[in-house]
Amino acid sequence: MNRLRRAREGQDDGAALVMALVFLLIVSLFAMAALDKSSSTIVSGQQLRLRGDLQYALDGGVDRALQVLRDELGEGAPASCVDPDDADGVGDVTLNGQTATYTCKTLAGRAALTDDEADTNYALVTTSPSAGALTTQAGISQDLLVGGSVYLNGKVTNAHVGKPIQLIDGDLVSPSSRAGCDADLAALTNVQLTAPAGGQLRACTEQTLADALPSFTMPTNPATLPSVLTSGIQVLLVGGAKCRIFYPGTYTSVPALPNGEHAYFVSGVYYFEFPNNSPTWTIDGDTSITGGQRGVSTDTTVPTSQCSTMTDATAMAQPGVAAYVASMAASRLDFGTTWIVGGKSTIDFKKGRATLFTPYLPPAQVNETPINFIAIESNGGGYKAVSLNQRVVSGGSNNTLMQLNAKLYAPSAAVDVFSTNSTVAAARGGVVAYTIALKASAAGSDALAISARPGKGKPRPPFRTVKIVSKDGAGGSSATNTAVATISNYPPYTVTVLSWRTGTD
Repeated sequence: MNRLRRAREGQDDGAALVMALVFLLIVSLFAMAALDKSSSTIVSGQQLRLRGDLQYALDGGVDRALQVLRDELGEGAPASCVDPDDADGVGDVTLNGQTATYTCKTLAGRAALTDDEADTNYALVTTSPSAGALTTQAGISQDLLVGGSVYLNGKVTNAHVGKPIQLIDGDLVSPSSRAGCDADLAALTNVQLTAPAGGQLRACTEQTLADALPSFTMPTNPATLPSVLTSGIQVLLVGGAKCRIFYPGTYTSVPALPNGEHAYFVSGVYYFEFPNNSPTWTIDGDTSITGGQRGVSTDTTVPTSQCSTMTDATAMAQPGVAAYVASMAASRLDFGTTWIVGGKSTIDFKKGRATLFTPYLPPAQVNETPINFIAIESNGGGYKAVSLNQRVVSGGSNNTLMQLNAKLYAPSAAVDVFSTNSTVAAARGGVVAYTIALKASAAGSDALAISARPGKGKPRPPFRTVKIVSKDGAGGSSATNTAVATISNYPPYTVTVLSWRTGTD
């Protein structure tokens, strides 16, 4: 009996051993599975972290590219991604051990360049914030051509622009601070852009009105002209024609220029402040005026008489003239003229003909805007301001010629530019005025020539649109980040991101 019990106990020991081995096997299998899962989780976690670091670096590449472009504009010398014809700008950034390489491509517009003559060289600028500051006269089907960009400080509608305007190589812009700016410009279809899509912009800009005004040095108020010279010095030309020679200075009465006579205004600065009871100088009849000697090759000449070819030397050779003008040397220029009006003064180009040549600028002012005609904004320096929206330039008859080779600057005044039949009206340096009326209605309306000064460049666009692509610089991934953004070309050089996406090549 005892031997039987002992035998059975030995059999139980063997079964326990088998069960223990099975248990160990099962536990080992679970342990191996757990270790494999843990290893997989560690690897996945590392990959996820690397992927996150790469994504962060790609985002950083886009951010860095946009910041570089904005900083370049602020420094005034963009070196990359300037316009659609340039090669892509390239750079890289390293974050958390990941390197992203970014490229840039300009899709529309362009950056401001250091060799731009000025970012204020607009063909037309209206300073009035009120609606309808720019108007055209309805008439025949010919459109009015304007060479350069137009800055509208206030709202202008198709109802104000009766005759369409075509902008040649220029943009139509208005300040973004003006309520409804985008919708107003989109609706102003009577101002047409002639360049291919993308070449010109119709957009609201951060450029303020103050930024849009030209930069120039106001001439010193010239000395009052002696009364003996207010009627000019009459010179008989070959063939018996008469020419009156006028000299720079301050005119407190209308220049005595009989109808039908020709006049040569010696190169220099002229200030006209006429009496309140007789403030208008009407250039009438067959009178023709040449303002200064032609000294700039781009100036357009319109021969009117032998008087138009006179030089300062010709005038000074006349008996007694040199003694009169010796004290006015500070008001004289090497070539061209600047006419300044103040007080209630206005000039009516009724039926006369006048050509003013570009005024000479000394070396210290060569980067400034040359001005042919100025209406004074505020009192001071011997000048008297014109009234707000006072009409300082007008005209409305056939056979008229008003040709300014430099800019007409009258930011507080109203200006009429008239052209019809044989009339020619030109402001080849552009017009800045509170309100501008372009009046051209008959067959000769193509004689209305308004443009920014040739060779002086055009204003920088309100902004440029760019595409930024950021890629893995190590070449270990095909992931990319792509952003499209607009960058303002004017302070504070803001960046507006239009889209941002992550993708693969």
